[in-house]
Amino acid sequence: MIDLLTKSGALGVILAVLSVVSCYLFIKNVAYLVWVTRSFSHNKIGRGSEESKNPLQAVIQSALHARVPCGPDLRTELAYLFHRHFFGVERDIALLRLTAAISPLLGLMGTALGMVKVFQVIATRTSVNPTVLAGGIWEALITTIMGLSIGIPTMCFYYVLALRMQHLRIVAIEHSCRAVSRADQPPAVQANECCAARPVACRAEGAIT
Repeated sequence: MIDLLTKSGALGVILAVLSVVSCYLFIKNVAYLVWVTRSFSHNKIGRGSEESKNPLQAVIQSALHARVPCGPDLRTELAYLFHRHFFGVERDIALLRLTAAISPLLGLMGTALGMVKVFQVIATRTSVNPTVLAGGIWEALITTIMGLSIGIPTMCFYYVLALRMQHLRIVAIEHSCRAVSRADQPPAVQANECCAARPVACRAEGAIT
């Protein structure tokens, strides 16, 4: 590995650092989004504290407190709230996309610079050993292979996280519309819906009273 980095030069070291960074960002955000989803499913809106540590629940609570009717205005409010509460994740997703885009380009630049060095050697010698020439070209192509090997998985990382975030946006819209619509209903209707959702609990409360 060290020999490979030595042959690939400074651009190879940069590509190696980008590979470590992309893996770290992907693992960190996947673990975080899994926690957000599981925490939200076990602690629905209204059951937790007023200030929830779960960003998805905090988005829905903020939308409910804003009293924005379900529609385009609510979607705009949720987009702002989502960006505010998930800023770190969105930033890391943007970094993954940037890494996936520039890694192949950096690899291509390393190959181009390596080929320039090979042709400079050819120009200064009257006779060139084909083995030495092939070895120089092989070293020049290392950075392209490294760039593609980093760019392709990183692009997959980007789409996995982007699709997961899109799913969370849909969940936020659905639960926010439901919570806002329920909050606008009269108290009697809310009590009937609660009893319809929890008939056993309502019967128990009636028996106690």
